[in-house]
Amino acid sequence: MRPFLYLLALVLILGCSRSPKTILYHVELHIDDSLSIPFLLEQDAKTEHFSIVNGSEYIDDLISTRQSDSIDLEHQVYNSSLRFKLDGDSLSGYWYNREKGKYKMALSG
Repeated sequence: MRPFLYLLALVLILGCSRSPKTILYHVELHIDDSLSIPFLLEQDAKTEHFSIVNGSEYIDDLISTRQSDSIDLEHQVYNSSLRFKLDGDSLSGYWYNREKGKYKMALSG
């Protein structure tokens, strides 16, 4: 019984001292005032690499650049990008679709 208690204590101590490996943001792409598309934006806490998670779809081939106080995530295949500002655990910005010229939609999370 005693080895089990030592193992349990070790697991609890190590589990509490670790920093999170990923940060998840619940993001909504606002189509209009009453309709939005939800998805998750996952950030690697160490590398600051971002991925988009939408159900079973996982998009991680995003090119990430910082422009002053904004983060720009570009996806070459879809010819689009997300540009947003992080404020603590929330974000706000736009999704840009270059296929449609200067078309953009607001996003928040």
